[in-house]
Amino acid sequence: MAEEKKKKAKKKTANKKVARKKTAKKTVKKKSAKAKKTPAKKVDSKKAHSDIEKKARKVSEKDLKDLIGREEEVIEKLKKVPGAFEKLVSRMKLLFEMLKDFWKGEYREVPWYTIAIAAAAVLYFINPFDIIFDIIPGAGYIDDVVVIGFVYKAIHEDLKTYCKFKGYDPDLFF
Repeated sequence: MAEEKKKKAKKKTANKKVARKKTAKKTVKKKSAKAKKTPAKKVDSKKAHSDIEKKARKVSEKDLKDLIGREEEVIEKLKKVPGAFEKLVSRMKLLFEMLKDFWKGEYREVPWYTIAIAAAAVLYFINPFDIIFDIIPGAGYIDDVVVIGFVYKAIHEDLKTYCKFKGYDPDLFF
């Protein structure tokens, strides 16, 4: 009798696991189908600029420390960017490198605003649910390009100075 109850309990547990797996697969399929059906959104550059400016005003030293601690996440995200966005990748690497050098105290010839807006841009980049979700193949990075382009325009002189400090050719990034 006790063995029979154990068998029934095991069978129920096994059935629940199978049901959860099926539900999870359906959920993934639904999300994938939605992503495929979702038309590419037009990027509202004014909204993107406004969002980055707001985020930059809120960036603290703690946020910068946390971001530096997420280096592996940034690297992994950069690996996923399609080759057509090569300039985006090189620009993100430069921004992140400058942030790390600032944090380590190796490069301080830059105003806090530059660090804050660069940090906001990197945080925006690693967020998969920004204006255009990054799961949309190719199109998901268009808003990132717009944001990074805006940030580069806003702090281009500081970035050029940083390139000189590092011995980099600024033409590779601008």
